[in-house]
Amino acid sequence: VHDLPIMQDYDVRSALKLKQLCASERPDIMHAHHPQAHAVCLIAKYLGAQPPLAVTRRVIFPIRTNFFSAIKYRSPKIARYIGVCNAVKSELIKGGVPQDKVDVIPSAVNLDVYDKVSAARQNIEWTEPFRIGMVGHYASFKGHEVLLRAARSILWQFPTTRILFIGRDTDKLAPLVKEFGYTDQQIALLGERRDVPDLLKNLHVFVMPSLQEGIATALIEAQAAGVPAIGSNVGGIPDVLVDNETGILV
Repeated sequence: VHDLPIMQDYDVRSALKLKQLCASERPDIMHAHHPQAHAVCLIAKYLGAQPPLAVTRRVIFPIRTNFFSAIKYRSPKIARYIGVCNAVKSELIKGGVPQDKVDVIPSAVNLDVYDKVSAARQNIEWTEPFRIGMVGHYASFKGHEVLLRAARSILWQFPTTRILFIGRDTDKLAPLVKEFGYTDQQIALLGERRDVPDLLKNLHVFVMPSLQEGIATALIEAQAAGVPAIGSNVGGIPDVLVDNETGILV
């Protein structure tokens, strides 16, 4: 492991260090997993780094049309592009990447962890409150507000339901929770947690109400844990959740 503290997209100093590292370690492949890494690896290639470069893209935001994006996504220095779902592949092609340079490789989860959760769920005596859970850091496109607004109808019909929001910055939902008049027993903002498998174990239903989404790793984990799932029909969610077979798409 070699630390490379990248300061910005076009960090030439880090690119030079990466080129030197490639010269000393002689790797067969250079693989960028993050937008900043994508840019720095590409600079390293232009500076003379030898390994073929593969770039992974996980988001379905449209690729920008500015000069720098054109370089990042149309450079002949990049050997392959990896999209984590078919929607990402479509965006890469729309952004000017040749179709024959794009492969879809979904993200994976550790089934050893979630098989145990699924097995443990078989022995749970399911009682109230009915627990609905969402896992994901707070962002406008993740659909947290969609679930909060839907909660009014859910709680009106099923008053003992408890809805759990799990993920970084979910505390930012607190003003909306207060505005809607929800109690702590109805809505739980749990923040970032390290015990997500244990929390999944006790959920009746998992929901992913995203407005746009890449491969939806949290949804894969929930399904691997055996939690019934509902997801919005956007991005990579239909790649993961087969409507009326492995869950419900809305």
